[in-house]
Amino acid sequence: MVPHLLVLALMVPLLTVAWLVPVEFHWDLGRSAKYLDFDAYVLGIAAVASFALGSFLASRGRIASGGLDLEWAAASPALNRLFRNACWVLFGIAVAAYVIWFLPVARDPSILVDVLAGRWFERDIRDTVGTIPGLTTLVQAQVVYVTLLAVRWLYLPESRPSRMEKLGLLVIILLSILRNLIWSERIAMIEALVPVIVLFLRRPRWPTLTALAPVFGLACLFAFFAVFEYFRSWVAYYRFHYDSFLVFILARLSGYYITALDNGAGLVHEWSGLAGPLNTADWFWRLPWEIGQTSLLKALGLDALDSSAWLYWNASPEFNNTSGIYMPFLDYGAAGGIVFWFLGGMLTGMLFRRFACGRISGMLIYPSWFVGLLELPRILYLCEARYFPVIVIALAFIFIANVVAAGEERAAPQKRLL
Repeated sequence: MVPHLLVLALMVPLLTVAWLVPVEFHWDLGRSAKYLDFDAYVLGIAAVASFALGSFLASRGRIASGGLDLEWAAASPALNRLFRNACWVLFGIAVAAYVIWFLPVARDPSILVDVLAGRWFERDIRDTVGTIPGLTTLVQAQVVYVTLLAVRWLYLPESRPSRMEKLGLLVIILLSILRNLIWSERIAMIEALVPVIVLFLRRPRWPTLTALAPVFGLACLFAFFAVFEYFRSWVAYYRFHYDSFLVFILARLSGYYITALDNGAGLVHEWSGLAGPLNTADWFWRLPWEIGQTSLLKALGLDALDSSAWLYWNASPEFNNTSGIYMPFLDYGAAGGIVFWFLGGMLTGMLFRRFACGRISGMLIYPSWFVGLLELPRILYLCEARYFPVIVIALAFIFIANVVAAGEERAAPQKRLL
């Protein structure tokens, strides 16, 4: 879970493979060219090294004593009550948003039947089951919910979840599976499960098995991808194009990562140095009700459609991720991208340090932040609109928890006097 080691172990092999694969690999996936040449490879490695350096330096820093940590939270009745109540509030918000989002499926269950039968594309699911900006986005409250519930379960003995709350966790996981099937959003399940796993592995009960966690993680990723890709595309289409389901999954899974890195390299080659945070502030440009984004884009002289147009003409519709590692270069150029990754590494290192020391802020943010590190080859998750509500809800809760803790601390001397 150490961020600089994780990113090095993840990105260096993937970048190397993406550089070395022949152009025929891309042809087989419906792409016409390969863009990740040696210069793009060196740029990607420089970004990884910059992030790793910043993360390494920040994770070695000291944290001031006296902050809100697990020991304080475990001994505080007020904080335990706050944690329990917050879990129920977040659960209610997430479930309500899911109900609103997937109400068309409740009205017409044949949608789910067609998805399971492999007719995902035939039903135009994303037109039938549409999102409501600013409302269905609240399903992301589930990320903070599962994180907070896992913290209580594993680290706060006086606040461990009841059977009803454990049932609520199961409901959230089932809704994430439904979202994965119907909306073809695999990352929804990753967001719900990875924070729990990270918190569990922070204090390993079986060190030998924990040391093999990366191996188990790869096996689970392969199995997870295979199950859902079977319903999404194999049954309806690709079983007629591949001799083996295993070969199909291997090609498909590796293709997602390699083409994402290649798309990112192609975009940097064509559009780098726009001098605007189009990708690194993606959450802002996608805020609901167009809160000033359109006029601001025009004032800055930026065109958000440039990269989309390039992807439309140069990437396969099924492999159009843009990677996370190259997007800062698209916004700020080579030098600015290196600075961005160094600062991002420092922020990640500080969060990891607070997580390792048991600070509540680190315990609530780093497990979901870790998802962004895992997704770095495919997308710039931490800057996307889907992560924005997660970080806002987490920061709001941390602020409230500190206010409650401060109030309890001020009241303690008065109680002793009485």
